[in-house]
Amino acid sequence: MHGCAGMEFHWPRAVSGSSCGDVLAKTRRALAEHGYAHQWTLVSHETLQPANRVTRHQGIWKPLGVDLKGLPSESIGEWLVEYEEGIRFFGAALQDALGDASLLAIWRQMKSSWLVLSMRPMSVATLRSWFRQGWGSTGALPPSDLLNMARSEDLILMRCLETTPTSCIYLALGAAATIESQIVSLRAFH
Repeated sequence: MHGCAGMEFHWPRAVSGSSCGDVLAKTRRALAEHGYAHQWTLVSHETLQPANRVTRHQGIWKPLGVDLKGLPSESIGEWLVEYEEGIRFFGAALQDALGDASLLAIWRQMKSSWLVLSMRPMSVATLRSWFRQGWGSTGALPPSDLLNMARSEDLILMRCLETTPTSCIYLALGAAATIESQIVSLRAFH
């Protein structure tokens, strides 16, 4: 996509001595120190779900094992998009409320989930308004609607592509100028 760039990071565990959770925490911290302090997790079903009471009751967070009790409503939310063939839930959670261990578990289960990093405050309502109709599901590749939003709003999209016994592989995407300006901070602790 014109104006977008991406970086793939491989962190060898043997060299860094870090778990993938440690790498994620360090990456988030480094980006926060460079202004990307507003960090949200976006999740969605990859495929259409049956439009029944059970699916509607479960939503997006319960099947992922995320306990909503005690979380302020402004830090986590979900919305439903109905299609002729079924339904899809979409959700947004403030990353500090969700926690890095939960994010890593979500990435393993939901390929259409992303960490969104912004220099400006966001809210569930903001994210819901941007993605009223959700976003496409393209597996580990970012859907064009998320990339367009990242480019126009100066956001960084990030996700874990793979964890192996020897390394953690992360992908960061966004406006070309944004990604290029963050290369130093993201590689500083490699």
